[in-house]
Amino acid sequence: MRSAWATFCGSRSRRWYFGVFGIFTNIAVASYYCYIESWTMSYVWHSLIGTFDGMTQVQVADFFSKYVDIDKSLTGIPYEAVVFYVLCLLLNTYILSRGLAGVEKAAKIGIPMLLIFGGFLAFRGLTLGTSGASAEVPGASAWDGLNFLWTPQYSSLSDPKVWLAAAGQIFFTLSVGMGTIHCYAAYVKSKDDVALNAVSAGFTNEFVEVVLGSSIVIPIAAGYLGLDWVKENAGFGMAFQTMPFLFEKWGPILSVVAGVMWFGLLFFAGITSSLAMGTPWMGFMRDEFGWGRLKGAWSFGGIVLLLGLPTVIFSNMEFLMSTTIGPVR
Repeated sequence: MRSAWATFCGSRSRRWYFGVFGIFTNIAVASYYCYIESWTMSYVWHSLIGTFDGMTQVQVADFFSKYVDIDKSLTGIPYEAVVFYVLCLLLNTYILSRGLAGVEKAAKIGIPMLLIFGGFLAFRGLTLGTSGASAEVPGASAWDGLNFLWTPQYSSLSDPKVWLAAAGQIFFTLSVGMGTIHCYAAYVKSKDDVALNAVSAGFTNEFVEVVLGSSIVIPIAAGYLGLDWVKENAGFGMAFQTMPFLFEKWGPILSVVAGVMWFGLLFFAGITSSLAMGTPWMGFMRDEFGWGRLKGAWSFGGIVLLLGLPTVIFSNMEFLMSTTIGPVR
């Protein structure tokens, strides 16, 4: 671990070294990323207790707006957004305190569950056809949404905004400049197949993001609300403001299952990323200052909590969502 991580960050004997700035990037991103991650944890809970039962689309969207406004909780839990943010950070901190074994165990549980949940929802979305079309949009089809996503628009190749959005997504996904990959690479054994690990990780990531992701939200929304509505409203907010309403159309039991799977999928995707943000901090503090796992993990959690609370209390919902996920097309 020491040689690879020290090469990236430098040595304390140097007055300045640039690699350490990757540590602060991880902390800065984690301070708001864990907040968004806590939304998914909260929505798993609300799906289980039936919070969205009987709500209209407007009411579901209004619930989300009031959830991020901590003074207007609709469930009676005081400062609900803060409560779930703290719970999310505590879970992250506990797993990090278990060391690399804890991160590995979380990944071994989270990734298979993510694939299972995503596979079920994708199958349900692709088999929706026109059977789930609402009376307001006769003839709406889930396949319209799929065609919308997979039909190339070659004219977009000349649009600088498209390239900028793609570059932003790549840098965010790969954590370029944050030291995460370098830190994980430091644990690779000399006999491990680096090429195979890289290809399998890249393939799995793109399969989940592109194949599963494109088979859930847009097709299901197009099947109920029509493609025109999707084109006008597609965005990250649909995950919280639209999907619970659409799941309710699947009946009382399946709607709960779908809600838990959908927000559970997002939670597992989120926590594997936030754990990766904490690992470089722990590795650096261990190498440079001799800190143990507990001290490294709880210091990371404490700093992220202090930096993140202003985000929870004063955040702008639109800004957070725009910095996390780019446009659909």
